Amino acid sequence: MSEEHVHKTLNILETYFSDANLNFDKLLKKYISEDTHGFVSIDKLLKLKRFKDNKVTQEDIIKATEGSSRLYLNDSKTSVGRIKPFVAFKKEELDDWSIYVEGLKKPYHTQEKISALFSKLIGPVTFIRFPLDQKKQPNFYGFCFIEFAEKEHVLKAIEKMDCSKGQEHEESEIMKLALKVISKKDYNELEKQYLQIQSNAKAGIKRAWDEYYEEQERKELEAMKIEEEQEQEEDTIYPKGVIAFITNLAPKSSKSVISTLLQQADVQVAYVDYKKNAPSCHVRLNSSEDTDKLVNYFKQNKTIQTEGKDEVGKAAVSEGQLSQALGVQKITGEQEKIFWKDENHLAMLNKIEGK
Repeated sequence: MSEEHVHKTLNILETYFSDANLNFDKLLKKYISEDTHGFVSIDKLLKLKRFKDNKVTQEDIIKATEGSSRLYLNDSKTSVGRIKPFVAFKKEELDDWSIYVEGLKKPYHTQEKISALFSKLIGPVTFIRFPLDQKKQPNFYGFCFIEFAEKEHVLKAIEKMDCSKGQEHEESEIMKLALKVISKKDYNELEKQYLQIQSNAKAGIKRAWDEYYEEQERKELEAMKIEEEQEQEEDTIYPKGVIAFITNLAPKSSKSVISTLLQQADVQVAYVDYKKNAPSCHVRLNSSEDTDKLVNYFKQNKTIQTEGKDEVGKAAVSEGQLSQALGVQKITGEQEKIFWKDENHLAMLNKIEGK
């Protein structure tokens, strides 16, 4: 068996098992897929046309495979397999055979030109991947991933072409390129660290917002509690529904006259808050029920106070007289709160007419 024959057999073997051939060689690809470890028996290989044409024997294939850096034999030396896994029409590089390159610029901005550059300086390139743009299409952004046919070329590329740490290189072309070159494995580790930092940052921001919202919620609950306490305090300060607002009083009336006039509703008027010559006043009753009784009485019995000393009033009959009748309105809700907050009205809390 001559060395030339062994070398020719090796070329045929590596050609058959190459990515370029396997993407289209359905039969050999089928053989590979049928074995768990991707081995193809030598018996099957010997039936392939180029092996038959060159009268290749089992011993030839064993000898050629032993001298290959891309293929290897199984333990029984009856089958041949690829060292580098085959991926049909791959979309991503194999990590152990790949590098990350950064700092690329024209004229090295296409996959063809980048492949030609690294094939010339390092060794055969089998795959190049550009990152995807917003439209999910590969696009050039000055960096890419490069996969070599030989695993050893990863370290060779880093030693020969990486300039990221200010290394000096003999070849001026490499110095001019000024590229950052690291293994895909190192890139993966850096990406992992970056994602962890990003995750920690997001968690920190989320924690800060959670604390902020908790503080806001605490303040809101505290404010609600204070407001409830104030309302309860207000409830204890003044009785509810005991104030009525009287309108359309005659000029020059008096507290005693107004009290007598209103008591026609069969209620006890506890206090009259009246200012001289005012057309209206507030009165306090002893209970909310008395206030309702007062309102209903004068709603049903439209009464006009004809003059300031009129303690009885006269019935409003005509349309024009109705607009002059006494108006009696119960003070409730927010109006009532505002009323009692007025210091001038605090005297009505305990003070009773005549005392």
